[in-house]
Amino acid sequence: MQEYIQLHRIDWMRYRSVADFLFRQGKNAKEVFIIMQETYPNRAPELDTIQRWRRKFDDGEMIVSYVLSPGRMPIVGLGPDIKRIIDQDPYISLRRIAYLLGHDKLTIQNAITRETQFHKVHTRWIPHQLDDTNWIKRVNSLLEALQIFICLILVIYIFI
Repeated sequence: MQEYIQLHRIDWMRYRSVADFLFRQGKNAKEVFIIMQETYPNRAPELDTIQRWRRKFDDGEMIVSYVLSPGRMPIVGLGPDIKRIIDQDPYISLRRIAYLLGHDKLTIQNAITRETQFHKVHTRWIPHQLDDTNWIKRVNSLLEALQIFICLILVIYIFI
């Protein structure tokens, strides 16, 4: 049974780029097909697809293009300002941060998710990143718990 592979947008951009490069080197569609079959076994475009690209290339059309996805570009760089505001008042609301920075509440929420390590727990912003002392305490407590667990297992094993 032949296994099918789903090709994504980036794969087709790569194949078109390779074909465009080889067309510019003077190769015809059949030569490009053979080279791509050797380079990308079981994943290369079919000969009729490469022939269609060659016709477009000969007509002067672009066979490689990248379209940016629609929508507004994300606002980045708000992380340090948000961190400064939360450090001053860990109980500040998302709406108040948005008002202070002059952005929409959703924009601030996205910036907090992307650029900071803060999470809202009840009414307080909590940094979700351990510093070195907290990390060491957590590791030590886990090691102690592991020792207790091993002792319990040994006691159970001895008495059984």
